[in-house]
Amino acid sequence: MTDTIEFIRVIIRTTEPGAVTEPQYLGEKTPDRIPVTDHLGRCMLPATSVAGSMRALVASKDRELADRAFGFAKEKECYAKPQSLGSGGPGSWASGRQAREFRIRLKTPETDEDEGVTMQSSKLRVVGTALLDGPVVPMEERSTAIDRDRAAASASTLRQTQTLPMGTRFEVSIRWDDPEKDELSKKDPAESDLSAVLRYLAGWRPLLGSGVSAGRGAAKVDLIGRGRLDLRRADDLATFLTCSGPMLFEKVAPALEPVTAGASAVERVEFKCQLVDALRIGSGTARPQSRHTSAEGRATTNAVAEIVRVGGSPVIPARSLRGVIRSRAEYILRSLGVPACKDQKCGKETCPTCMIFGHGGGQSRAGAVRRRSRVRFLDAKLVDANGADARVSDRTHVAIDRFTGGAAKRKVKGKVEGLLFSQKVVDAGEFVIAVEPLDATDDEWADAQALITLVIDDMDCGYVGIGAGTTRGQGTVKLIDPRKLDRGSAVARLAGIVDRCKGIGERKGEGEGK
Repeated sequence: MTDTIEFIRVIIRTTEPGAVTEPQYLGEKTPDRIPVTDHLGRCMLPATSVAGSMRALVASKDRELADRAFGFAKEKECYAKPQSLGSGGPGSWASGRQAREFRIRLKTPETDEDEGVTMQSSKLRVVGTALLDGPVVPMEERSTAIDRDRAAASASTLRQTQTLPMGTRFEVSIRWDDPEKDELSKKDPAESDLSAVLRYLAGWRPLLGSGVSAGRGAAKVDLIGRGRLDLRRADDLATFLTCSGPMLFEKVAPALEPVTAGASAVERVEFKCQLVDALRIGSGTARPQSRHTSAEGRATTNAVAEIVRVGGSPVIPARSLRGVIRSRAEYILRSLGVPACKDQKCGKETCPTCMIFGHGGGQSRAGAVRRRSRVRFLDAKLVDANGADARVSDRTHVAIDRFTGGAAKRKVKGKVEGLLFSQKVVDAGEFVIAVEPLDATDDEWADAQALITLVIDDMDCGYVGIGAGTTRGQGTVKLIDPRKLDRGSAVARLAGIVDRCKGIGERKGEGEGK
């Protein structure tokens, strides 16, 4: 019987755009993925996603505590030898043949005769989540894959995804049954499982939803409140029986306190860069900018193609940085004889870019598999020398008629119109390329740093540009302090990568020859 119940309220705030999304298939002009919503159409954060992230946090600190707090199921491997069912009957082996002995790998609960326990349910319950601060308008992001050979957008790869804006807040309601029993078994109540989990939650920096490796989904804990009901007391029992849902949590834990504990430092490499010329990364949207009257007296509106912004500030999206760096890393590896694939789908051990940056489909005994990136890129905010948003301006262009040499025109519904168009660009500014490990081993992280360092060196030399118009004077960047780039260590590590991949290929080739 449960005697005491701890009620915990956790307020988390997103520090990056992001959302737990679901696919929708409503037509070509609608987003491919939208935030998960509840039965009333409100954006939500699924409790299952929160519980999974919390368990991963605690398990990274104390595996045994994670099993005690979030439950477990012990398993062991055993083998079974099927019996022959005779020939010709349903389920029989090959007709007229003696059944062959073979072993089937099964998963069966491991029975502990002393304890009599094979599994344990979670003590901690994520009861639910609630969106705070009223309705939230999702922001829409568009991206496309780039063909490695043509260096242009691949056909039919445009993606439209809706995410929740940075600063969105959710309240997570957590319940812990019978914390008193564990506290009484400890010399100091502060050593209880509940206290340990709450300490870890104070420094929790969850990564929720899709796009985690491309600067999406990061959040932090702002406030925590807690309260306890003792069901042996009449007034607490009455509260438990007469209140429910969010009202029960608010009544038991009315006070929310700011989190003062800092999160553990995340290892990160940063490269401070500046623009040499204009930079444009389009958002895929345009808005009316100005109206003018043509020579024929028709009033027309000039639409301006927008750039990517987050929170109103111009940024280089993490997905763009990841794509440029991965593409150049593939080129570097292929130039040294390493078979780095161009479609990000091979998933082979001999392809370092698939192993580091992830892939969309390899092969295993179970069939096609995917792998998440082992590194995480962050959005690069474009600022001026004083830290303010970088200056954005409009650039107007017109198509040139190849025959006349003048401005080209076209007919639209029987009317002749010019081909004037405008685009927004960032004229000048600085930014930081920041990369973090994401469940990477020490070797994977070292390999990633070496490849990224060499790509940044190529950028600094002007071999690689960022964004649109790199063939016509846009997108060139350089390092602010190139002396901080450790090229020697990166080249030495690259040599090790090449030798390792060639060795794997030779061993596999020998095995296939046999």
